[in-house]
Amino acid sequence: MAVTEAENAVAEHERKLIASWADEFGTRLVRAAAVMCGDREEAQDLVQETLLQALTCMSRFRGDAGPYTWLYAILRRQFLTRRRKARFLDFLGLVPERRDERPSPEMMMDRQSASENVRKALSRLGFRHREILFLRFVEELKVREMADLLQLPTGSVKSRLHYAVEALEKPLRRDGALPARRAEHEL
Repeated sequence: MAVTEAENAVAEHERKLIASWADEFGTRLVRAAAVMCGDREEAQDLVQETLLQALTCMSRFRGDAGPYTWLYAILRRQFLTRRRKARFLDFLGLVPERRDERPSPEMMMDRQSASENVRKALSRLGFRHREILFLRFVEELKVREMADLLQLPTGSVKSRLHYAVEALEKPLRRDGALPARRAEHEL
């Protein structure tokens, strides 16, 4: 009987902890998910799945990384799994009905306030480049934190970040949204 009570107490503690993390990090996770999948409703679903997954595997949280980093890693895996499943269903010709793809009012306001040239340049980038730019410039993670999160060596993160910035800047410079670099002026 005492074992069952202890297990129930642990489960209740884990539920409360996940609930507090959802309150603390929920907005950041939704924002991260929206960058990944491009749809606010899908992002919210993805975060719900992430929190449920976190609850089921809470015993694996060792505290080596911070709670947000751990939750982001779960979010990323959930997104990649969802994307793989969608591709497989598409390959089989079993594509589920698509959601209404009109942007939400929040997304429309975000789009209006952001530069169209930057959005176009970002859309041309692959997932890895968009993700690394998001982690660095939106989430403001340090290289070491990104390396831990993505399970990559710091050199790989630095390289990926360098090439992502370069890939973003190139079309912006070409379109005149950014000034040419000094060396380009001198030529």
